[in-house]
Amino acid sequence: MKTGLSRLYDCDDITLAEDLSELLEDIAKADKLPRKTQDRIFSRVLRKAGIAMDKKQSSIRKKIAVTAAILAAAAVSVTAGAKIYNTAMTKEEHAEIIDAAYGESAASKLDEKGLIPDNEVICDHLKLTQELGASTGKDSQFIITIEAIDDIGLEKMRNMPNYDFELIAYDPNGGQYDSLNDVLDERGWGRFKRIADERYESFRFDVSTKTAEPLKLKVIAYEYIVPEEGNAERGEYLGEIEVELNKNIESYEFVSDDGVTARLTDMSYEIDDMVDITAETSDGTSDSFTQEDWDNWHNEVIFTVTMKDGSTQEYTRNQILGSGSASEGKTRQFFGEVILDAKDVESFTLMGKTYKKVK
Repeated sequence: MKTGLSRLYDCDDITLAEDLSELLEDIAKADKLPRKTQDRIFSRVLRKAGIAMDKKQSSIRKKIAVTAAILAAAAVSVTAGAKIYNTAMTKEEHAEIIDAAYGESAASKLDEKGLIPDNEVICDHLKLTQELGASTGKDSQFIITIEAIDDIGLEKMRNMPNYDFELIAYDPNGGQYDSLNDVLDERGWGRFKRIADERYESFRFDVSTKTAEPLKLKVIAYEYIVPEEGNAERGEYLGEIEVELNKNIESYEFVSDDGVTARLTDMSYEIDDMVDITAETSDGTSDSFTQEDWDNWHNEVIFTVTMKDGSTQEYTRNQILGSGSASEGKTRQFFGEVILDAKDVESFTLMGKTYKKVK
């Protein structure tokens, strides 16, 4: 392999290089791996082959080497018993994850707002991708997808009923905090997206920080073993990805007639009061719910926004029921299937109480 890659990489005939480049690019078009993923595989394979990148090499040579390395990576993996998985997630499939969480066309809307980061990491047999990163500076939400990229990874995913995550916090300069409690008020995560053949799973994380300072979180994924008897424990290390929590959504202040302050963003709200939008299900009332009762409960309009132009938009409990908390006189909630243009909202009504924008 080293000889073959070296010959290709060190090709001095530009005409031949261009011809080879076009041929190899045609082959590469059939590969569904993202370009950045290709580049990472390329770098890893070249290192294994003992080839160091030379900044003076032409872009054509690099293009050839990238494509050749991808093909070589497949050969290396087959030798090791793990061929590259030909149905790696496409950009459209990643967008479907966002749409499933936030409603139709959510991915394109959030991408326009700059809330979908270009952040993915190749680990052994798996890929971790950050699908979303939204932060008010204090409250943040992000989505991590774990995806199989070869047959071994696929087998892992299909036999991984439970996951666990470790979070490690760093300051903007890279210094590690001794404890998450030093910087985080609240944290939580939950599985929310899984496809039929168990090729990938997505997890939504919610984090509330003590300050508005930028923060880096290393998210480490593990298998989680829950035996029939005895204590659950972390199993195999799966991979890790670093997430940056920087303010990227604006928060607008509102106040009710009785003086309660609220803050609204494109993706969330925070109210300085206890507002339990699931009270009917948490107090035991739901024990007698029929299916019709459940349907009515989910489809009840409990959130209405009035825009600058006087138009109104109504949302059901099911649409705004995303993830959050209500405790210690404060309610935080990320929406479920709602994306607003909060800057254009003049007032909003939640559970019968109206909050008007502070001018």
